[in-house]
Amino acid sequence: MKYTNLTFIYALAVGSLFVSCSDDGEDTDNPIPEATIEITAQDVTITMDEVTQIEDGESLELSLASLADYITVEGAEGVEPEFSIKSQSVDGAFAIEGNNLILNDKSILDFETNPEFTAVVTVAVGDESKDLNVTLTLNDVHEATWSIGPIEVGMYENPENNEQLLIVAISNYNPELDGEVTVTLSEQSPANALRMDGKALLVNDASLFDFETNPTITAKFTVTDANGRTQENVITISLIDVAETSWTAENTTFTIDEHPNSGTVIGNIAPVLTDSNIVLSYSISQITPDLLLIDTNGDVIVNHGYLMDFETGDKTATVTITDNQGNSQEITIVVHLNNIQEPQWGFNVTSQGNITVNENLPNGNTLAIFSQYIVDYREGVHGTLSYSLANESVPGALGVTGQGFLQVNDASAFDYETNPTITATLKATDQRGTTNSVPVTITLNDLGELTLNDISVFVSSSSSPGDVAFTPSVYLDGVRIANTDLASDYVVTFSDYKINGQNTASSILELNNSGQVTLLNVLGSQDNFTAIMTVTNAQDQNITVSANVLVRF
Repeated sequence: MKYTNLTFIYALAVGSLFVSCSDDGEDTDNPIPEATIEITAQDVTITMDEVTQIEDGESLELSLASLADYITVEGAEGVEPEFSIKSQSVDGAFAIEGNNLILNDKSILDFETNPEFTAVVTVAVGDESKDLNVTLTLNDVHEATWSIGPIEVGMYENPENNEQLLIVAISNYNPELDGEVTVTLSEQSPANALRMDGKALLVNDASLFDFETNPTITAKFTVTDANGRTQENVITISLIDVAETSWTAENTTFTIDEHPNSGTVIGNIAPVLTDSNIVLSYSISQITPDLLLIDTNGDVIVNHGYLMDFETGDKTATVTITDNQGNSQEITIVVHLNNIQEPQWGFNVTSQGNITVNENLPNGNTLAIFSQYIVDYREGVHGTLSYSLANESVPGALGVTGQGFLQVNDASAFDYETNPTITATLKATDQRGTTNSVPVTITLNDLGELTLNDISVFVSSSSSPGDVAFTPSVYLDGVRIANTDLASDYVVTFSDYKINGQNTASSILELNNSGQVTLLNVLGSQDNFTAIMTVTNAQDQNITVSANVLVRF
């Protein structure tokens, strides 16, 4: 035990004692000088800290002072002083051993009970004596009241290394007075299973936390404050058995070039199965959403290669593997990326934007496939391309698909007489924000135009199949087409039949080799039917015309 502030304060109490002696027969007329013993004594004043803790086996007796240091004796050469306690404020507190002032039991040095101890000590030399006062004053010191109890923990087996189990609780701990505490472990069973990090109890070796091997893990822990006060107690950890899986998944690292194409399989994380009844499923959590996919076979698949950039570092993801028996394991996959030279894409030649087509094209007709004119494009580097149109000379005339197909969007705009030339700018933008464009010029060819007016005729109800219903008049650029040329150079069809306003699947009309329209079927009196007659140039389907037909019986 360390004691401080042991101070001796001296108060001088000087006394003189003169003793006269005479021999028998001494000459009274001539007296001999008498021998004189003079004792000088100083009071003893001691100041010290109270005693707050006594270690096991520590001596309770405490030597306070050598009383011989507090007296001087003259005139008594060869005579030893004798000390005795005349009185004391606390019975039995002080004792004298030889010349030493002794405290019998230092456990009584408690400021709250006796802040001061006093005594009167008598020193005797021969027949002479002198009293001196003893005062022992105690300093009040902080008495720690903190305590720790035993720790009992129940937990599932198979934790992770460095997993925190608990924070050691210390009751009535005052950091300002008790200072920083340290916690140490000893007598671990099994050895090295646990470790301390400050007051945190951590798993040191997770392999030891196995229910089948070590159902109980124990250790002693010792807490020591800044004043040197210590307490010891025990830790008992009871492991809870969990169902063990028949398979084990491993953390995995893959190394690939940056910017792989989407859909690239970079590896497999499926654990080896010894039970054919086990079915696994996979779920993935990652910082960059949708960067990777895991299929049902455990293949790790690139979902967005353009996001896998070397300059942004390795990519990590957490995968949870769950079987059909409810067991699951969590692993980490790391994708390390090699740096590559990243190409810059663009359109190869602007002349690919010059297109010549016939007028009168239908909606949806493809004019050009611009995705095939892009060079140095890699989906893994640049992501998916999107297409758009700008600067259209005829708004709405053109359209572009997600695949880069330039198409007719408004067939009415593809008329030579109205718009002999249609222009626009086609833009392609990748998922990294890079945009390239190409000017588009569409030149229309002027085509001959057919004219056919709507037809309305009366036919006798006594007519027979094969009879002529009517002879059509079809014009090409204002010139009537000969009927024989109509039969040989054009395709004439009839559709959308309706008898008395009702749809019918029956065919009623056809064009004969002479260019006349004949009956295939004859209706009754008062009946009528309608149809649509379409005439198309056999060599150029863009040259076509349609008209309504009404036949009454």
